Amino acid sequence: ITEKGYDIYDNEGNVSKKVLEDIKNDPKESFHLMVNMIGFLYERYKHNKAPITLLSIDNLSKNGDVLKDAILTVAKLYVEEGRYEEEFLDYLSDRTKVSYPWTMIDKITPASDDNVKDHLEELGFEDIGPFERDNKAPLYMYVNSEEAEYLAIEDNFTNVRPDFSKVGCYLVDRETVDKIETMKVTACLNPLH
Repeated sequence: ITEKGYDIYDNEGNVSKKVLEDIKNDPKESFHLMVNMIGFLYERYKHNKAPITLLSIDNLSKNGDVLKDAILTVAKLYVEEGRYEEEFLDYLSDRTKVSYPWTMIDKITPASDDNVKDHLEELGFEDIGPFERDNKAPLYMYVNSEEAEYLAIEDNFTNVRPDFSKVGCYLVDRETVDKIETMKVTACLNPLH
């Protein structure tokens, strides 16, 4: 979703008006993904309080903490309004119930390329864009990316961990994810591209 999807604050550090408007409604019918997720997490909480791992693979520093902050902030707003009970916040904060691992991904995704579009159309794909959005930015139904990629995931799963062996990622501790990210943004990985 990119870093914009986690952004629940305005330029002054307050919860944005869009989020505050969104939480007046049922979270499952909201427009902001962080508000929307609260609805699904609350259903899980009410059903069985089963452990869950919320894994962000967005190219965002310390993405697990950013996700956790957004989730807890929005959930707290629902609790303050009296729509959800305080124990729901306890569930979301309990490391044995909900985990928010850090990940580091380095896969450059440049702007959608017309050569990729042409190739997909030759294969029979239709209506793949570009489409115009409200902000006039083009929207494509595909993503192209460079071949070089790196993925490190903090091995912090509260429930069943998927088998990541087929996708070539590194399962490591949080400190190592942080070191790999530092390596990426300084001199080791990005300049190699």
